[in-house]
Amino acid sequence: MVLLAAALIAACLSDCKDAIATLAIVALTVLIGWNQEYRAERALVALKQLAIPSVTESQR
Repeated sequence: MVLLAAALIAACLSDCKDAIATLAIVALTVLIGWNQEYRAERALVALKQLAIPSVTESQR
């Protein structure tokens, strides 16, 4: 939020280069965070599948 506010202030002060650079950093940070969360979620699902006991019905 602080970086978004800084980008807004930079844009208001007609400092477009700083505003664009700050927004690019925010976007990159969001993309990296999303990617890490996505991978962690997939890993968790895979681990849960390994932990599920499989029960087979014995033949009578």
